[in-house]
Amino acid sequence: MQNQELHIARLKTHHKKFIKYLDTLGYDKSTKYIYNRYVKEFLCWMQANGIHEVKNLTQQHFRDHLTYLIERPNDNEQGALSGKTIGVHFSALKAFVQFLINSNHLKFNVMGDIALPSARPISYNILTVDEIHRLYSVCTSQKERAILSLFYGCGLRRTEAELLNINDINFREQLLYVRVGKGKKRRVVPMSNQVTQDLKGYFQHERKYQVKTNDLDSQKAYMLNNRGSRISGKSFLESLKQIIHRTGDQDLMNRGIVLHSLRHSIATHLLQRGVDIEYIRDFLGHDQLDTTMLYTRITQSNIQ
Repeated sequence: MQNQELHIARLKTHHKKFIKYLDTLGYDKSTKYIYNRYVKEFLCWMQANGIHEVKNLTQQHFRDHLTYLIERPNDNEQGALSGKTIGVHFSALKAFVQFLINSNHLKFNVMGDIALPSARPISYNILTVDEIHRLYSVCTSQKERAILSLFYGCGLRRTEAELLNINDINFREQLLYVRVGKGKKRRVVPMSNQVTQDLKGYFQHERKYQVKTNDLDSQKAYMLNNRGSRISGKSFLESLKQIIHRTGDQDLMNRGIVLHSLRHSIATHLLQRGVDIEYIRDFLGHDQLDTTMLYTRITQSNIQ
């Protein structure tokens, strides 16, 4: 459903105006990106179910969409959508409904209160240092090494890697800039010599064969797919799965390792090496130290 396009003119117009509405409210780039995707998915769902006017929406439509989200596969990892992800979907829909009310397309909040599934406990799925070395050792391209170095070496979130541009990386100073992180936070990520070498290798030797000279975003984006477009989180995950499969390690293949597992892993490994917890907080871009402190409990559990 996410890959479908809108064909109903009225729904396309609502979608475009909603994105502009988010701009006026000052939403950060990553939130706009997510809300754009989730609202478009809802509008495509409306289109597929013969609902061509937003004025015809009822609470039952939102309940039916919730059922659809619960049942549909997760595009970015194995299994179904988590309760947390479904909650973000409905946060986007609440913003969309408010936009429709403000623009006089709805008279009241037809969405109402809908009980959402509770968030499942987070599975941190920490890889060992040896397992990380194994992933690097089976890479067959500089692009694959760069992907591991973005998510492990730099600890990026999926959206942060998707939005990364060439001018966000300073190879000389060995710094990577996250312009718009979670919660509108900007941060500077120091890169090790090896991480710098990995990211620079892809940029200098492989990326130039993928870039589309007539596409401004293709020219700006750091990492591109084979069509020359900005690479998506789904493609990042597919590359990671290919790397894991190449190790031939059944345990790694069966553990459901995802992109965020690499971020969890670098945080844990930094703690195990005695790096200051406040440095790790800044490295990951956490708002609260309490969030980073979760890794101390993971590390203690691993030691035990």
